[in-house]
Parts: sequence; structure tokens; C-alpha cells
Amino acid sequence: MITAWGAALLYAGVRTDPTGRVLLVSGNLLLAATLGAGALRLNLPDQLQNVLLGYAALLLGLGLVGLLAKSATLPQSGGALHE
Repeated sequence: MITAWGAALLYAGVRTDPTGRVLLVSGNLLLAATLGAGALRLNLPDQLQNVLLGYAALLLGLGLVGLLAKSATLPQSGGALHE
């Protein structure tokens, strides 16, 4: 499952359409949820728990920004820019 998810994120990284963006955003949000739940559930030292929660918050923020950001569009005519 983790390998398929990693492959989907790699594939999404090279795509320029909204589908790729959705894959990256969903990956960030899923990882944030997993890290946050694990950090709160496990009996970890306070410093490690704070690091994991901070990383989960960062991924959550990046996921939300990705949802709200406008996707960049590429020229449709073979990559040449028109003036």
C-alpha cells in the first residue's frame, strides 16, 4: 500500500494537470492525519511528540494551500509561448 501511494505521489509530481495536484494534496493530508494521530496516541517523549505534531501541522497547511491554490496552466501549442 505504501509503495503504491509513493508511486502515485511521484506520478503526481510530474503531472501538470489538476489530477496531479489532487494526488499531492491528498497525500499531504493523509500523511498529516497519520502523523498527528500517531503522535497523540503513542506514549512518546514530549520533544518527539512536538516534532511530529509540528510536521503534521506543516503538511496539513501545505495540503490546504494546495487545495486553495490556482493550478498553473501550460501553453497548449507544443510548449511554445506566444506573444
